[in-house]
Amino acid sequence: MEQKRIHKIAVLILFPFFLAASCEEKPPVDYTSIEGFYSCNEGSASSGYRKYIVEIDKYKQADNTYVIFNFHNMGDNEFVHAEYVNDTLYINNDVIGTLFVEGKGSVSEDFKTIQLHYLTDDGVVVLDYFASYER
Repeated sequence: MEQKRIHKIAVLILFPFFLAASCEEKPPVDYTSIEGFYSCNEGSASSGYRKYIVEIDKYKQADNTYVIFNFHNMGDNEFVHAEYVNDTLYINNDVIGTLFVEGKGSVSEDFKTIQLHYLTDDGVVVLDYFASYER
């Protein structure tokens, strides 16, 4: 009986150490391009703040052109085209849903963040947005 009690106490004492060892942080990822998934924090004086996920993929038919899916939180099947030149991402008069979109943003050297400023125009009202993409 005494041996079982010692065994239980030993397990209770050692369990937190095993748990901590299994929860070690993963090493940081080194990104080599803007392709991938980002958490977007978007803000506007007219519509407030919102958070959503975007995906950026390379557009295979053109150099330096990428596709941003779920841009402006319009859905996974909606996207805009963006040109990436010298650490800057440009959106030049693209259309998503019923909106014309134009903007540009800076890409961090480690490809982990993009700071984007863009305008939407529905033909009546032009709205100003700031978005921060982070991964």
